Amino acid sequence: MRRPALIIGMVILAAAATILVASHGSESVLGMHPEQFASLAQLGALLLVITSGFLFSARSGGGMLPAALLWGGLAAALVIGYQLFGGQ
Repeated sequence: MRRPALIIGMVILAAAATILVASHGSESVLGMHPEQFASLAQLGALLLVITSGFLFSARSGGGMLPAALLWGGLAAALVIGYQLFGGQ
């Protein structure tokens, strides 16, 4: 099994779908609105799969840190830009 995180991500999505189906018609799922719970499960599984792919694809540890810093800087710039100019 070369990609266990992919299987774990699928299990997270399947568990979330099962919880949502079982709680059909209720106003909250684990203290959240059903749409919020579904988004949280989806983004959590996606983050797990992307992060594991990023970590397992790096063949040398030296090339991974600059790439991670670059992506982190881009994400921070987008968040700051949205906070400053998103409401206008």
